[in-house]
Amino acid sequence: MRLHYLDSLKIIAVFCIVVFHSGTFPEFGYLVGGLLENCTRWALPFFFLTSGFMLGLAREINLGRKVNKILQILFWSSIIYSPIIFIKSILLHDSFIERIVNLQTFFGGGVYFYLWFLISLIVVFLFVNYFSSNLKITQALSISFVIILICWITDLLRSCGIGHQEFYLFRILMCASLVYLGYLYSDNKDRFHFNQTFLLYIIIFGIVSVLAESLLMYYFFGSEIHQRQLPIGAVILAIGLLLFGIGRKKANKTFWSKCGSKYSLGVYLLHPFILTFTSELFKRIGVPYSTPNLLIAFFGSLAVMIFVERYFSWFYNTLNGVTAK
Repeated sequence: MRLHYLDSLKIIAVFCIVVFHSGTFPEFGYLVGGLLENCTRWALPFFFLTSGFMLGLAREINLGRKVNKILQILFWSSIIYSPIIFIKSILLHDSFIERIVNLQTFFGGGVYFYLWFLISLIVVFLFVNYFSSNLKITQALSISFVIILICWITDLLRSCGIGHQEFYLFRILMCASLVYLGYLYSDNKDRFHFNQTFLLYIIIFGIVSVLAESLLMYYFFGSEIHQRQLPIGAVILAIGLLLFGIGRKKANKTFWSKCGSKYSLGVYLLHPFILTFTSELFKRIGVPYSTPNLLIAFFGSLAVMIFVERYFSWFYNTLNGVTAK
């Protein structure tokens, strides 16, 4: 049975990802703009939790097919971004080939840094497969929560100017932990039933936690509010929203649930392409706002995906990894 409410949450989540990629929202002021960004940080944990949940529904982790699908998406996404890399290499007078073929491409996330999550998914599936096959549930859960906690701490330190690379290492491990949590819940969902009102309280608590943590770190520790990537409340919020979406089994199919089901990945993959040009355009014409970037990038990439699915279904299937064996 299709979970239409969960699909609707997917398109909201990808909208939130476009929010924190669109800029710092100076039109709302430094503090409010930073709080807005931080309140959308639940989206990335939500997608990894959802990936784990869907993985659990499949009952079996087919590593070969999963890796092939990710590599296909990564390859064609990298092809899409190659013209931007080529233009940048000309403007900056460096080598196009060196920008394409380097360690960052193979270990960081493709030719464009927004694609990092695709590489991380390969690592994630290996971890989840190992956790589910070789560790007791209590051991895997303990490791997962410790990794999330360490990732949160390194993000706190990074926002205060202490450390940098450590966070990005633990971010990949955190993604594995979140996918495992979603996978574990999917495998045991019949044993746990959550009241929807209780989950609404969890969601509200997550939002309040994000705001409280952001303000406390800003006022008492001088944290750079726009540098936060993982307020701990964002994880709580993501878990609450996932469980809430799963619980709404009788939700009807809507336009937005269809968008979440069919186009959320495509919007994520395409919106940085649009942002590259809109950001430069608004900078040149003296529009120092992020909202136009957000609206054009989100609705533009959504419109492109709807158009591609309708008239170029072969490319839509290729870009979404549907044709991977």
